[in-house]
Amino acid sequence: MLIKKAIKVAIAFSFTIVYSVLYAILNVVSGSARQRREALAAKVEELNNNAVRDLGCDAKSKKIFIPSTNINLHVVEGGPSDGKLVILIHGFPENWAAWSAIFPSLVERGYFVVAIDMRGYNLSDKPSGVKNYDTKLLSDDILGVIKHYQRVQAHAILAHDWGGAVAYTFASTYPQLLKKLVIMNAPHPVIWLRNIFHNGVQFLSSWYVFYFLIPFLPESFYLYNTEKTLAGMFKLTKKEFPKKNLELMASGIVQSGSITGMLNYYRSFFWGYIFGRHFTGKENYDILCPTLVVWGENDIALTKITADSREFCKDFSLKYIPNCTHFILEDAPEVVLKNVIPFLE
Repeated sequence: MLIKKAIKVAIAFSFTIVYSVLYAILNVVSGSARQRREALAAKVEELNNNAVRDLGCDAKSKKIFIPSTNINLHVVEGGPSDGKLVILIHGFPENWAAWSAIFPSLVERGYFVVAIDMRGYNLSDKPSGVKNYDTKLLSDDILGVIKHYQRVQAHAILAHDWGGAVAYTFASTYPQLLKKLVIMNAPHPVIWLRNIFHNGVQFLSSWYVFYFLIPFLPESFYLYNTEKTLAGMFKLTKKEFPKKNLELMASGIVQSGSITGMLNYYRSFFWGYIFGRHFTGKENYDILCPTLVVWGENDIALTKITADSREFCKDFSLKYIPNCTHFILEDAPEVVLKNVIPFLE
């Protein structure tokens, strides 16, 4: 079984490298590819505004400045300003709009909801350099969001994929600032690293991570025909991914510096671990607030064993969702809400 998977991964990795080199050449020499990217990039504001309007709950799009990390973050906020603060943090390769299907329901229940574009993504700032995407720095961005809204703490953080790694880091670093934590298809960083390097199945399932560590080539892969590449990623979801959502996501990715910033999450995380800058075993990883993990069982990138973070969480519950892929917010938003709402209340 493991040998079969290894052969499939080797083939996938090889073809991806070949296509990346080809796309790198075409990105330089193809005028049509450049024009396609430029036209898509020019629509980013319009597409984001349309998506905010489609929420139908008087949500607002704005940029906020975080002085402590010197970053401008794009956020979409909705709900009563005096409602309990709920922060939504997306993952790769999405943006704030990943939460579109559950955002209005949270607002209807009286929460003040803030969905962010993390740094490097969509309409947020995109600082250059791998060092600017350290997980601790990303968690400090979340601290800045809470301070911006002048709150003593956040009632809850809901986070998916990379947002989960950031949320876990925030919760262990600033336990007094978070009341509840909800994670969706995102392992605790320590558990992810442990399984990548000590679990053969997870190592092979994470082949794309090692590809992302290569300079330049992954950027070329995503930039040549961004919408088509994204469509390939999301074709495994249970529901057909709407074309307008793909276009919105793609328009953010083709912004100058965006895809490199997005990939720098992986580069900073793994190079930082390899060179002993973080997750060395000396830091505090304990999560004191109640933590709920909602996990789509059909995740091909993250094995089920990585879902269980109870060794780091004082109050932990785990709910597996059958027939759902990694992109659980698209596959089963109603199931997510069914599990999350009682936990929040």
